[in-house]
Amino acid sequence: MTALHLCATYGLEDVCYYLLTQTYDSLLGLEDVSQDEKVKRINEFRNLLVSAVDEDGRNPVHLACLYGHGDVLRALLGVDTSESEEPMIGCSKALCSEDRAGLTPLHLACLNGHYRCVEIIVQKLLEACDMTPLMAADRDGRLPLHALCQSSRITSMKKENRKRDRMR
Repeated sequence: MTALHLCATYGLEDVCYYLLTQTYDSLLGLEDVSQDEKVKRINEFRNLLVSAVDEDGRNPVHLACLYGHGDVLRALLGVDTSESEEPMIGCSKALCSEDRAGLTPLHLACLNGHYRCVEIIVQKLLEACDMTPLMAADRDGRLPLHALCQSSRITSMKKENRKRDRMR
């Protein structure tokens, strides 16, 4: 588990942003390279940070979606390749990856009813013209839309049960 995993789990947007925007010149040996090469190496490193998986096969994007931390998700998807000429390379990899249960970040956001995270992901995918994660089925063959419908139905049922309990 990395520091970004912890940020995504606990909703630490400021720390997440700080980790992703640090200048890693000495660590990456960037003192004597051209600006283009510097940008390329920094983006590659940021993509590695965002795509690193924990023992459950989840990257920080999975965890932000699981726990509903939209601001952290926005930082993870917005910063990791902000200066890249191909802006969705890292984001797409993080969004398309499956955890050990076969779930993508979009599945997790949908299953847990984190609509803000769903909106952020769909917006990012539309910007990149990459609909692959929307069509990714989990191990049971369910698309994220199926999970979203299931989550909405469960939320609706919980509201009905609360109404009935209050009426008793």
